[in-house]
Amino acid sequence: MPVKILVVDDDADIRSTLSQSLSLEGYTVATAFDGKEAIDFISRTTVDLVVTDMNMPKANGLKVLKAVKERDRDIEVIILTGYGSVKNAIKALKNDGAYSYFTKPLEDLNDFLETVSRALDRRKLQLQKEALVRELLETKSALQQAHDRYLDLYQRAPMGYLTLDTMGRIRSVNHTASKLLGYAKKQLLSIRICDLMTPVDRSAFLSSQEEMRQNDEPHSQTLQLHCQSAEYRWFQMQCQVLSNTVQEESMRCAFFDITERKQMETDLKQSKQRYERLVNTIPSGVQEIDIDGVITFANPANHEMFGMPSQSLVGRSIYDMYNQDAEKQELREYINHLIHEKPVPTPWTGVNRTMDGQLIEVQTDWDY
Repeated sequence: MPVKILVVDDDADIRSTLSQSLSLEGYTVATAFDGKEAIDFISRTTVDLVVTDMNMPKANGLKVLKAVKERDRDIEVIILTGYGSVKNAIKALKNDGAYSYFTKPLEDLNDFLETVSRALDRRKLQLQKEALVRELLETKSALQQAHDRYLDLYQRAPMGYLTLDTMGRIRSVNHTASKLLGYAKKQLLSIRICDLMTPVDRSAFLSSQEEMRQNDEPHSQTLQLHCQSAEYRWFQMQCQVLSNTVQEESMRCAFFDITERKQMETDLKQSKQRYERLVNTIPSGVQEIDIDGVITFANPANHEMFGMPSQSLVGRSIYDMYNQDAEKQELREYINHLIHEKPVPTPWTGVNRTMDGQLIEVQTDWDY
């Protein structure tokens, strides 16, 4: 934006001379013939520099100076004064914020123009400084807002977070970690994370710490932690060594409760074991076949029925168990029907050949 200067003087010749000289320097110049007009102009227009006479009708230079500084303290003001008002000009310079003063008539126009240039440079620097301060304040505010958002996300994250020092003592705890473990934050701070672990998990955790420091990679571990409810619960925990941090903080651990999942896995394992015991002890033969009719599993009862170990049946085609080709073809069509149409299965009765060549009638119940 072009620099704008206001020249205020009740002497038309001085206004004209200064206006022309400043315009030749590339400045945009406005003029006012007395202090009141200058004050009205400043109230509605932004300028970068005011050159004002000291003694004028309606409002003198000191009033113009005061009005300028009330509008914008960074606008520079140069006072023009006769020899009889030099004291007032010096007072304005010292106490009221004027940049400089010149006595009339001007003896050295170049000196005046250089002073104008320096005054504008100071205003420019001040404006840059204020812009930088505003930018810094805005940046600080943005950082604070980002920090507050991070803290809110950290505290309310769906996972528990713990920060440990080099001795494994807990130094920071988020809300979720406190809730998962059932302890108040102040109860957790400064205790060693290992004190919440079982001996087996503690040993594995300490070994992983050394490995993490050497490889600088996160480590995941399934472990049990002691909770306020006096019970151990299962957690999945991932820890990462913090790089370039202060001595007191060396590791960040994120964890979530998997107790229900572990219980489901245990229940599923037990259910599988019960199923296997039932299948292996049931007097009826049980087989599993793939879509090609190849036997993939046979329980021990098959040995009693067909005279061959169960493992000998695995890998054989179920169709080879039947005696008649027509029966084999009929069974093949029925199995294809089960595979593609998925109807409710019905029992199948056929004649099977045993290991010693005997023919036995077998009823087969199907399930998907």
